Amino acid sequence: MQLIQASSRSLGYLIELNWDRIVYFAMLGLCLALSAYVASVGFANPFIL
Repeated sequence: MQLIQASSRSLGYLIELNWDRIVYFAMLGLCLALSAYVASVGFANPFIL
């Protein structure tokens, strides 16, 4: 039980230290997905863009 509590505390500490990196990679993924969607709409109907 102590091992589980210690590992959850350390995981929370790592997330607290690296939250900006998590947000950075989430935004990067979102931008890539959005640009892929816009590119596919542009190829399907070139008059939209």
